[in-house]
Amino acid sequence: MVPIIRLQKELTQTVRELSDSGKAAYILKNNNMEAVLLSYDEYEYLKTLKKYLNNLK
Repeated sequence: MVPIIRLQKELTQTVRELSDSGKAAYILKNNNMEAVLLSYDEYEYLKTLKKYLNNLK
């Protein structure tokens, strides 16, 4: 989990780490989950998976 203030300061480094690791960063704002930041490859995988699952219906 990454507080939004820290993310603002370290965005380039965080994006590089996510791209390299394939992990996600959970963004906090006022100690509440606000968003998720993930690598492009993971995003594309999830889109493909969603499309596949929707076709099963």
